[in-house]
Amino acid sequence: MTESWLRVVVPGPLAPYVRPFAEELVAQGYAELTVAEQVRLAAHLSRWLAGQSLEVSDLTLVRIDEFLQRRREAGYTDRISRRAVKPLLGHLRQMRLVPPSAPSMPTDSAEVHLLER
Repeated sequence: MTESWLRVVVPGPLAPYVRPFAEELVAQGYAELTVAEQVRLAAHLSRWLAGQSLEVSDLTLVRIDEFLQRRREAGYTDRISRRAVKPLLGHLRQMRLVPPSAPSMPTDSAEVHLLER
């Protein structure tokens, strides 16, 4: 199989980190299609960062949530949750390029209600 992820153009602040990320996924045994999807998601995130005048170090969970909300608003129906960006964030955290993960906060009224009990 050809490595289709190599054909994905990644502009912006994530550009230098995407190839090592994809190679790590391949080494871990991820399917080529999954690697390509992750690289496309990284490209979208990188374009969004550039459009917001943000750097890789600005990728907090709040920023990730903003990106994912814009993605949903743009009509995307896949890779629209924090789980989708978890592999990339893990890679960037391992490289110490983004802040460590903070404990997740409730995101909807049902979760808040459960915590209030």
